[in-house]
Amino acid sequence: MTTISASVAEVSSQQREDIWRSLLEAETNDCAWSDEAKRYGSYSRFFSIGTSVLSSSTVLALFTVPEWHSIAGKLLAALASIASILHSALYSPARLKQIAALAGEWKKLAIDCRLLWSELQSQNPDAEQWKRYQNLCAEEKKIDESGFRLSTGKMRAAQNTIKRKRGLLHER
Repeated sequence: MTTISASVAEVSSQQREDIWRSLLEAETNDCAWSDEAKRYGSYSRFFSIGTSVLSSSTVLALFTVPEWHSIAGKLLAALASIASILHSALYSPARLKQIAALAGEWKKLAIDCRLLWSELQSQNPDAEQWKRYQNLCAEEKKIDESGFRLSTGKMRAAQNTIKRKRGLLHER
C-alpha cells in the first residue's frame, strides 16, 4: 500500500470511528433524556392526582366529625398546599414540555445517526455521507440542555443500557 492510500485509509477509518462514537453518544442521550421525560411525567401526574385528592371537597367532607374537623381539615389543606407548590415549582407543565422536546431532539438525532451508520456497515464514508455526518454534528451542537442537568449516575446507566443493547457490555 502506498503512503497516500494508507493515509486515506487511516482518515476513512477515523471518520468511521467518529460516526460510531456520535451514534453511541446520541443513543445514550436519547435513552437518558427519554427516561428523564418519563420520570417527570410520572411525578407530575402523581402531584396532580395527589393535589386533587387532598383538596377535594369529598375528602374534606369525610372529616366533618367535630373532633376531627379542625385537625384533619387543617392537615389536609396544608398537604394540598405543599403538594400544589411542589408540583408547580418542580414539575410544571412548561418544564415537562421542554424535557419532552429535548428527548425528542435526541431521539431524532439518534435515528439519523443510526441510518447513517447502517449505510456504512461495509464501507468507509464517502464525501456525501461525511457531509451528512457534519450536519448531524451541527444539529447536536444546537441542542440546548442548559436549563437541565442529568446526574452522572443517570448518564452512566444510559450508557450501560446502550452498550448492553449493542453487545459492547459484558455482564460479569
